[in-house]
Amino acid sequence: MKTGICSYFGYGVSVKERARLISEAGFDYVILWWSDDGIHELPKEKQPEVYLNRGLGIRYAHAPFNKINDIWDDGLAGQGLYEALSSCVADCGAFGIPVAVMHISEGDAPPPQNDLGYDRVRRLFEQGEKRGVCIAFENTRRLDYLRELFKRVSSERIKFCYDVGHEYCLDRLTRLAAICDGAGVAIDGKIIREPGYVDSLLERLCMDSDEFWRGGYPGIDLLSEYGDRLAAMHLHDNFGTRDEHLMPFDGKIPWENVAKRLKKIGPGEIILENVATESDKNKYSPEEYLAESMARAQKFMRMVE
Repeated sequence: MKTGICSYFGYGVSVKERARLISEAGFDYVILWWSDDGIHELPKEKQPEVYLNRGLGIRYAHAPFNKINDIWDDGLAGQGLYEALSSCVADCGAFGIPVAVMHISEGDAPPPQNDLGYDRVRRLFEQGEKRGVCIAFENTRRLDYLRELFKRVSSERIKFCYDVGHEYCLDRLTRLAAICDGAGVAIDGKIIREPGYVDSLLERLCMDSDEFWRGGYPGIDLLSEYGDRLAAMHLHDNFGTRDEHLMPFDGKIPWENVAKRLKKIGPGEIILENVATESDKNKYSPEEYLAESMARAQKFMRMVE
């Protein structure tokens, strides 16, 4: 089983140095962020060659998701977003990258879905079919948008990107909201993702903290629902309230549960999307961080095999 990691793993080193470090750590793949956002000193079009020269495959490229809700907008913002996504698909075809990862919505209250947005999505898939590129949509907060997408768009190239960190923290927060609503306990939405706030709510609810974190996960089993479409994954950890992108086994995600569900699908790869925290940077050099990430990937791999 092969392993991969996101090309930007949190340390401020050059693209060439990242490629060397990732390769020497033993990873087979990288996943690229397909945007000129100032993190990288090389433009995105120059990066694939650097990783390929180090013997690394490029498993997929993540399209920009900032302002993704503009996909539903009938003005210039919507057209501009469509063109950026279309460019990502075209670039994936040109560089031989088999999958483009995208979001379909952002936040808790995206604009209503509409025919214009779905027409744009269909055109993206038409381009993907011509260029040999699959498009994998990631699970974000509004799973109803993801479900509607899979209902409305018919293409062999429409795929699923499973993000375990999103699944876990959103699952926990959704469950907590339901419990609080039933008990008449108000939630402060502005600080719900702050460390310690959830534990204070659980104390008010007279609930055992360990029982809450263990129980009922996943409320919605995305791997059972979309496992036959799985083409990309983001494996990382968190403590159930924020999308922290910690190394696997550093948070609260019950990895035995995740491994059991993935094992039924038989994935051919383990792809990490963890990014070093300040604590990690104080503890590990870049080489050590990648070595530890590889050790975590191999640990999880043994659970899946």
